[in-house]
Amino acid sequence: MASLLPSNQQKKQPVIVSLEGRTLIIDCLFYFNRRALQEKPDPDRNETYAEIISDGIAEKWHGTYPASAVPASIRPVDWQVPANVDGTSEDTVQLDVRIRQLDPRQRIDELLTCYRDSWRQGFMAWLTRRRAVKISVRPMLIMPAHVISPLYRRIWGFLRTGQLESLGLNWSPRHPGRIVIPPYKQVWMIKAVAAHEAGHVFGLGDAYGAIYRFYHEAPSTLGYMMNNNQQVHAEEVRMLLQAHLDKRMQFFPRKWNTRRFFSGLVCEFRQRSRQMQANWSGSKHSWLSVRRESRLSDRGEHCLSANPQKKDQRRNERR
Repeated sequence: MASLLPSNQQKKQPVIVSLEGRTLIIDCLFYFNRRALQEKPDPDRNETYAEIISDGIAEKWHGTYPASAVPASIRPVDWQVPANVDGTSEDTVQLDVRIRQLDPRQRIDELLTCYRDSWRQGFMAWLTRRRAVKISVRPMLIMPAHVISPLYRRIWGFLRTGQLESLGLNWSPRHPGRIVIPPYKQVWMIKAVAAHEAGHVFGLGDAYGAIYRFYHEAPSTLGYMMNNNQQVHAEEVRMLLQAHLDKRMQFFPRKWNTRRFFSGLVCEFRQRSRQMQANWSGSKHSWLSVRRESRLSDRGEHCLSANPQKKDQRRNERR
């Protein structure tokens, strides 16, 4: 197995990338919040958000890609091009995503057991533990799905990369950030968005025209996973491997255009305003309906409205 990083460093990373023969393996360690583990977006399908997100990441990134996506520095010396049945040769590599789910309570119990045996052993177990990427499913008023770093790693990432995207996500193999996804109801959307956000965790930047890209879409990236959540391409696989080799996030090229930037800024402001208004009106309507139902429940009037005869009887009693 040709490893991209030394084994002692790999053990602490949430995402471990390795090459075994002609198979690229992305080993991920995730843990989900309570909503993702318990709620189901589609009542007709017996799948939780956590299961759908894991399936989406594995399905979208799994596939066969040209071997040119693998840098020559990590290829084995004896890497031969396999021959097909018809005698032709096709230089390809298989990408396989393996997702493991961490139970935080189990991790705490293991550490407490080590501390009870020996505080030094427990401390070393805490230092050498493998980190996990947190995936949260929660509603948001304005923000879309995103990957964000902890507070102590924000802002100064810009000094490392010179990219505005690093203000919120200061990526490194040991600190790839945490994923936040709104509670979408469409299964296909959950899978597509989860695969896109996993690309950020793997070390890739966005390719679509976002504000931190000056609303400039990277050229020739239509249909890319990091552009419009469609399909992983060989270029994205190459950038993923390069990110773990250089320990730096890989970004698509951007270009400044004054007219495009200000027109995009106006469009995004209008879109966010409509979204915030819709979310606010929806949350306000649900809050008022819950409050009204609670008042009706306290007065017992919901029982009377369900039975008109009792309602008329109570009116006669009052008269």
